[in-house]
Formats: sequence, C-alpha cells, structure tokens
Amino acid sequence: YGSGDLEVGDLIRVYDPDGVLCGSWRVTDAGYYGQMMVYGDDPMTPEIDEGAGRDEELTIKINDQEVVPVDGPLIWEFNGQPVRVDL
Repeated sequence: YGSGDLEVGDLIRVYDPDGVLCGSWRVTDAGYYGQMMVYGDDPMTPEIDEGAGRDEELTIKINDQEVVPVDGPLIWEFNGQPVRVDL
C-alpha cells in the first residue's frame, strides 16, 4: 500500500528479478493504492518460478513504466509482511 502520482485506472505491477509478475493493483482512489498482494516463490516447486525470493529486489511498474520507490529499492522479505511503498 502507499501513495504517489497516481490516477484512477493506473495499473501498478510488481515483478521479481526474472520478470515474473508477483502482484498487481488497479488504482481506484487518485494518489493512493491499497494492500496489493505480492507473492513469493513456492519452495515446494523448485523447478518453477512463481514469485519473489528472499532478499530479491523487485521491479515496480505503473502502466508499464518502471518507477523507483521514494525510499529506494523494494526488497522482498516474506509473504504476509505489510510494507508501505510510496511511488
């Protein structure tokens, strides 16, 4: 969740270093986005990359344009950890 120069309808997407889409959110309130689920990799399927791994830097895109969070790069920790990320 967080804030930024966001317009209603903007699409925020988060990718792991391998380009796997880990989460997305469509903006419904100008300037803000809500709690977007960003998924980690499933350790039970080591042959498939479904999401982010611990300590990986994530890429954030708004409408396919890469953006850098205000506080610097977003690093994946674990599923369920709430993190405010202002864009």
